[in-house]
Amino acid sequence: MCGIAGIIRAGGAPVDPGVLGRMVAALVHRGPDEEGVWIDARGGAGLGVRRLAVIDPPGSHQPMANEDDSLHLAYNGEIYNYGALRRRLEACGHRFASAGDTEVLVHLYEDDGPNLLARLVGMFAFALWDAKARRLLLARDRLGQKPLYWSHGPTGLAFASEPAALLECPDVPRDLDPQAIGTFLRFGYVPAPATGLAGIRKLEPAHYLEFDAAANRIAGPTRYWDVPRGPPDAETSPAAWRDRLLATLSAAVRARLAADVPLGVVLSGGLDSSAVAALAAEHAGGRLRTFLPGPRSPARRDGGAVGRRRRRIVRRVPAACRHGDERRVGRLHTAAAGGVRPADAPASRPQEPVERCAAVPVGPRPRPAAAIPGLAVTVLER
Repeated sequence: MCGIAGIIRAGGAPVDPGVLGRMVAALVHRGPDEEGVWIDARGGAGLGVRRLAVIDPPGSHQPMANEDDSLHLAYNGEIYNYGALRRRLEACGHRFASAGDTEVLVHLYEDDGPNLLARLVGMFAFALWDAKARRLLLARDRLGQKPLYWSHGPTGLAFASEPAALLECPDVPRDLDPQAIGTFLRFGYVPAPATGLAGIRKLEPAHYLEFDAAANRIAGPTRYWDVPRGPPDAETSPAAWRDRLLATLSAAVRARLAADVPLGVVLSGGLDSSAVAALAAEHAGGRLRTFLPGPRSPARRDGGAVGRRRRRIVRRVPAACRHGDERRVGRLHTAAAGGVRPADAPASRPQEPVERCAAVPVGPRPRPAAAIPGLAVTVLER
């Protein structure tokens, strides 16, 4: 994962580099490999990125610009069909300076504007500043895998991957939202777009918004996709549905294995993570690493049919290793407690620290986290 943040000032007022720097620094746990900050010399805009380099680590530096510096992009995620999109763009005359998926978004916007979202297959949250139009586009993927928060007020708009980063901006109000807090106490989470803070909103899945900096006006958020619906297919046999499901799942897993760093999978013992791990092992060609979250005690065994099934599947996956370093988990808990943790989705659950922990080591003798340039971990059972 990466972290993005930015400030767009109404009327072209200058962006304070110190404030933007603190916002980006609050996201260091999301992107340990690289930091990038860009501030428009003409005033009014600043973008920052903490990057976890998974595709094209030596290139694809962010924020990324187009050829004439009129567009700048801060992006978190992965576009699975970026290869096909790149080939189409090159056929239309676009020239690329990097080998990753980030630059594809910039050139797609040049051709299609906000309609580029209809072409994307992936998980993403991004901010794209159009200097010529003095306009910002914020967008989030169809199912909301990547988070994006924003705050709008008299001075303009600020955004970030997490509320803690937004709160580093003094223009963002700190007032609590009593109704959202009541919802949290009743249901255990706060549904988007509320966040628990009255001045911070969460961009909903499959939505985008545009911010006109000259007029200090927001258009949206606007839904760009919805779950397809149609009449039930009663004539398809169960066997045909099984084959279709397996083919679809296999293709989806294969698309998510694109990476220029070691790959890892978190195994929980459930049917879905075991199925994904087995399919990933078939496609990864021996590059896969798996993690079995749990205590170090050898007495712990997964019981029942699910545990036996997982142990059979694990034997098909190379380099499976149990991860139970409580000290590293403790350090991650401490890091997570350093800021406001989002409580706006049921996915904020006890598994998250294990996922953060499992993203660090590769193999049974892990190096220190600072020595690992990058690791792509397929997070399962969200």
